[in-house]
Amino acid sequence: MGQSREYVSRILAVGSPASDGIRRLTQGSSFVCCDGNEAEHEQLRDFCQNVEALLEASGQELTDFTPEEFEAWVNAYYGESEE
Repeated sequence: MGQSREYVSRILAVGSPASDGIRRLTQGSSFVCCDGNEAEHEQLRDFCQNVEALLEASGQELTDFTPEEFEAWVNAYYGESEE
């Protein structure tokens, strides 16, 4: 029997509890983004939407990646530009 392989099935982006008491939730085809103040939620949502767009443009899906491969793939696009 073959070894099972871990893969990424969905992105979960969770922000800090918002001081305004609003519970924010945005869902995409491959992500769920919840909580955060308005600005933080917008940042998380934009990141997730950009990852979705990159996946679509490359013809890949989340399930093509192990967690480690996905981290490396995302860092190739975002890792160095945010330092």
